[in-house]
Amino acid sequence: MSSGPRYVLVLGCQRSGTTLMGQMLGAHPDALLIDEDEGAYKLVNALVQGDPVEPVFDEFAPRALRKYADARQREGRAPTHVVLKAPNATFHPQALARSAQPLACVFALRDVREVAHSMASLQAVPFLENQRRKLEQAPEMADRFASQIRRLADPTLPASLGHAIIWTLKSGLYRDFCTPPLDALPVRYDRLVEDPAGWLARMQAHVGLPQAPHAHHEVMQGLAVGDTQRGRAVDGDSRGKWKDAFTAQELDAIQAEAGPLMAELGLPW
Repeated sequence: MSSGPRYVLVLGCQRSGTTLMGQMLGAHPDALLIDEDEGAYKLVNALVQGDPVEPVFDEFAPRALRKYADARQREGRAPTHVVLKAPNATFHPQALARSAQPLACVFALRDVREVAHSMASLQAVPFLENQRRKLEQAPEMADRFASQIRRLADPTLPASLGHAIIWTLKSGLYRDFCTPPLDALPVRYDRLVEDPAGWLARMQAHVGLPQAPHAHHEVMQGLAVGDTQRGRAVDGDSRGKWKDAFTAQELDAIQAEAGPLMAELGLPW
């Protein structure tokens, strides 16, 4: 077992709260958040392939530090926890379970309608094509989700249903992660924004960070992936925006696809 920092993986479907969870954990004075555009997937690849992570961390840590407005940029302290906001690492449960690095995982879960609406609002990001390609390239996923991959490749597939397919298969992977040996902590977005202090404490305890009520919006600056303002405090403003976004037919199709998992997660329809 490596004696380096513990790597904390923030997993789940995109637009489910992974950015917020990563920032909340990464605000801790003993942690460093490395985001998707800062080298997170280079580190994930090293973890998945069993390659040395130290040189990869050394390469990308200086860039990750730039988003911090507090003293950690100047102090240069080595973090005890490296937080990787990496929703596409969700496609590698078996490989991550074999990792020699000390890992901890948190898993974001959110109402499929909110996720589908959020995906649709980011028109510059081709979620359907990106996720289909990632699934095809992931050895653990290509056969397991072959039928879903074929559906995502259909040019006549409505985008809203495609987003629901992605949510269903990716959020459903919580079953792989929230059991031994990875033992991820499932975090529902609705509960997180209703009680951010309580869930911050739960997440810190789960990943082995000492309790510290540091607010990410007080120590971070700039834009995160997905145009999220790092200096924005936790709020639930994005909830419920889906209600005027879908036709009745689209909602019926989304429910047929994702309704069983929504019920399993205790998310009301």
